Amino acid sequence: MIKNHLLVALRRLRRRPGTTALHVGGLAVGLLCCFLALLYVLHVRAYDRHHEHADRIVRIEEDLAIGDMTIFLIDTDAETVEAVRTDVPGVVAAAVVDAEQGLARRPDGLGVAVEQMLYADSAFADVFTVPLRAGTLALDQPDAAVLTASLAATLFGDGDPIGATVEVERTGHHVRGIDDPTPLALTVTGVVADPPATSTLAYDLLVSGRTVVDLRSGRRERLARGGETFVRLDAMADTTALLAQLTARGEARERQVGQFGGAKATPLLALHEHDQLGAVSYLTLFGVLATLVLLLACINYANLATALALRRATEVGVRKVLGAGRRQLAGQFFAEAFLLAAAAGVVALSLATLTLPSFRVFMDEEITLFGLGSPAVFALAAVVAAAALFAGAYPALTLARFRPAAVLKGERLQGRGGRRIRQGLVVVQFAATAVLLAGTAVVAQQVRYAQTRDLGFRGDQTVVFNLDDLGLAREASALRDALGGLTAVRAASVTSGVPGDVNALSLFSNPSTAEDPTDDRQLWLAEADPAYLDAVGLDLIAGRWFGAGESPTSFVVNETAARTLGLMTDDPAAAIGQTIVRQRSDGAPLEIVGVVSDFHFATLRRDIEGLGFAPLDEQPFKSLLAVRLAADDLRSSLGALEAAWADVAPGYPFVPSFVDEVFAEEFAEDRTLGRLVGGVALVTVLLALFGLLGLSAYAAEQRRKEVGVRKVLGARVGHLVGLLARDFVALVGVALVVAVPIVVLLARPWLDNFAYPAPQDPAVFLGIGLGLLVLAAAAVSVHAFRAATADPVRTLRHE
Repeated sequence: MIKNHLLVALRRLRRRPGTTALHVGGLAVGLLCCFLALLYVLHVRAYDRHHEHADRIVRIEEDLAIGDMTIFLIDTDAETVEAVRTDVPGVVAAAVVDAEQGLARRPDGLGVAVEQMLYADSAFADVFTVPLRAGTLALDQPDAAVLTASLAATLFGDGDPIGATVEVERTGHHVRGIDDPTPLALTVTGVVADPPATSTLAYDLLVSGRTVVDLRSGRRERLARGGETFVRLDAMADTTALLAQLTARGEARERQVGQFGGAKATPLLALHEHDQLGAVSYLTLFGVLATLVLLLACINYANLATALALRRATEVGVRKVLGAGRRQLAGQFFAEAFLLAAAAGVVALSLATLTLPSFRVFMDEEITLFGLGSPAVFALAAVVAAAALFAGAYPALTLARFRPAAVLKGERLQGRGGRRIRQGLVVVQFAATAVLLAGTAVVAQQVRYAQTRDLGFRGDQTVVFNLDDLGLAREASALRDALGGLTAVRAASVTSGVPGDVNALSLFSNPSTAEDPTDDRQLWLAEADPAYLDAVGLDLIAGRWFGAGESPTSFVVNETAARTLGLMTDDPAAAIGQTIVRQRSDGAPLEIVGVVSDFHFATLRRDIEGLGFAPLDEQPFKSLLAVRLAADDLRSSLGALEAAWADVAPGYPFVPSFVDEVFAEEFAEDRTLGRLVGGVALVTVLLALFGLLGLSAYAAEQRRKEVGVRKVLGARVGHLVGLLARDFVALVGVALVVAVPIVVLLARPWLDNFAYPAPQDPAVFLGIGLGLLVLAAAAVSVHAFRAATADPVRTLRHE
């Protein structure tokens, strides 16, 4: 029976290539979007599943409350790690790791950048699955190194690295403030397979945590004070005991800054979604958008199939007279839907192969078509089957209900109910399209508003170099002097924080109420030299900036900080000469010597917060070099900078970044969101117009006799086109009305995430509505014009 259904369906589809192409094309577009979304979801869900015990590994985390701000901590102290290992039942092993960057030297002396140098203790292999290619891990021995296969090939080629010595220059934030960090001489004890692309804990080089290194606090074993801790449990139910131990220790610990805000144990399989900004929302968004597009494609199929039901009325009637039941007839129509869905699936799979490279770049993920194995194949097949069932259900049940007597008498089979269902589906399609287009406009206006907002400094002419990450903190003064003396440079400054990269936070209060913790106010803090004001392009509105040999008790604040501390109301000059106290310091009062105007130094999603500047210390918390270019020709200025850089720091990469680009990068996710929703909106526009073309063709065919009679009686072509098109255009108008409150409900909470929401231009949304009406009118008018210009003699003779 199934074979017969498929053969009959195949013959019928071959006899009507136009209708078949319409069905296949619409479903293929919907399936393509669904395939890409499904591949992304499966890719994210595949993270870290290559570890044997992945479902029982958690990462220890802690929240630290500082004022009204909560800071997320992933480092755990060594005492707590030992207590977890010995006192918590159900803990199989606990591994401590910490990452750094480095520069490994090949035997010929050439440096190779190591982006992920991971210090790990001896429990690393007990928690994670580490495929060993050669040698041993030996992470319990100081100065032991384990290379990935790719790094081993880069450093030693085809030679045997086991037992060889690799010299590594350490870079990154852990080396801040060290005048002359000694390179590590590491002995290679093993080679392991490269971690897969779906690995949260990626590494190029494993180094024993017992290796003694230089730190600001002195020389000690790298993981002697703890680090990022992963715990392998006997069962996930043991998480309760683990959190109880962490909470008890967290509440009992004395802290210099902040208060314990709670402990967490995040499962390893959820880390990629947890750590990547927006990953969870993207999973949800992809699911919703893909389902929506596939739903609209299925609506197209059902709408057109039921509209064309009259063409098959006689077939249904004859089949029923000859003994066919409803189930058999429904099976025939479902067979057609499955054949169409299978063809659409093949087309969608081909399109996915072509579009996957661009989609991979768009999402910044190494997504593959079948690299996920059988789950991806089964999932794609399930999507095709679900689409066939959903798309074919309504047409099959509707056509199978035809009464044979009425069919053979030529009575009207589809009444007002069927027509209203089709009209309702058209409204749903265009309402969804309007919502997506309006959502794209909201995102675009917000991103444009944020990027064009006055940030309060000259970020378009200031470039920044992270000297810590480059391992050049000890060359900061030499680089500042060399670059600052160029004619292409207006000012060069060494600092610990620039707009977009201010990370230090501390508590301050008035000296008179220093003992009252309720009077403490948190300020962001940056250290700066005398050239900072000009290098970043800030406006000094009261007092002065730091000079050479500035007293360490001098302090400069922004307007918000002065108001927060009660130093001023409207006049910034009132703050000059007043003193404040930094909590948990030596208690020496800090004198306010200057006030700068407020500027955006952190995210644009929050209001400007209090910020204070202290004179640059000999060992700043972080070493950044800010250079403000004097010439308008930025390309030639950067060329001069690079030449001077090569003289002072030969062999070190020249990697400048403009300050305003940091803020632009903040909205990269929002731009991705806008492009994603916009792309789906264009697809829904095509699907909606696709369906409208099919329905208008059917409507024109059904009314061709009426059109012929009207034309004989003198009706003009324009009148006839309007007659045939107005019902569909009216449906689009209803869809736009329905879309308005939906757009408002969805846009308002998203805009609430921004401290400075963009004013929405009504003209943009009116343009979207007018554009949809014009497109709908044009699509409908194609067949309406063809019917209106047909020869009425032939039409009536045919009738």
